[in-house]
Amino acid sequence: MSRRHYDKPPVVEALVDIHTTFSEPIEIGRMGALAGEDSARYPRRQELHAMALTINLADGGAVASTQTLVGYRFSSAVGDKVAQVRNNGFALSKLPPYDSWETTRDEALRLWAWYGGTFRPDHVTRLAVRYVNRIELPGKTGRLEDFFLARPQLPDAFPLSIQSFVMQVRMPIEGMDGGVVALTQGILPTVSGAVAVGVMLDID
Repeated sequence: MSRRHYDKPPVVEALVDIHTTFSEPIEIGRMGALAGEDSARYPRRQELHAMALTINLADGGAVASTQTLVGYRFSSAVGDKVAQVRNNGFALSKLPPYDSWETTRDEALRLWAWYGGTFRPDHVTRLAVRYVNRIELPGKTGRLEDFFLARPQLPDAFPLSIQSFVMQVRMPIEGMDGGVVALTQGILPTVSGAVAVGVMLDID
């Protein structure tokens, strides 16, 4: 099957996500500095925190919260690429403008080589590729059947149109132990003044 390249890809995020485990705690501060040229390619840095809430029933339901530094988020100068370096994994997001799977894959592999070589995780527990698309249907009553093969279908005896929906289908990947494709679709909130209906197509 030939691959089609779109002049205006509907991809709002392409994500390569790798979850890892470590037998020894990682010094989180070491994750805050990308090596060599990458510090110039990804000059913006933000801390990533995990929040925990504790409810003390013996003290009348008093709530206490704690924040723990778990990694860092690095962004490119123009904001089209975001790398997450965490104590439980690594992720690369390619934001618009999207060019191709090959360039996204190669950049993820390059950064993963640094992450794996520097921090040496014991195991990879999840490896995922995810595409989130926003597809604009022309007109406010765009028909799903004109654009999607996979979609919710109503019985013919149910003479109503679909105003909004969320649908998720999970399917095993043949020949890949534990491999799953999750397909999620749904109508996105309409922007004021919009002349089109936005549909999310999320393939994980």
